[in-house]
Amino acid sequence: MSKKRKTYSPAEKAKIVLEVLREESSLNEIATTMESVHSSLAEGKLSLLYSLYVLY
Repeated sequence: MSKKRKTYSPAEKAKIVLEVLREESSLNEIATTMESVHSSLAEGKLSLLYSLYVLY
């Protein structure tokens, strides 16, 4: 039996990336808590930081 991927709404994704940016926990701890993949969180963080760079 295959495991179904968890999908997140844009609001949930933003909340998770903001938690990553706060750096109160490691990426691995957050990934475990959110049942996500470490690389997805890192990619989201880089994407947000790049967007902010372009904005300003």
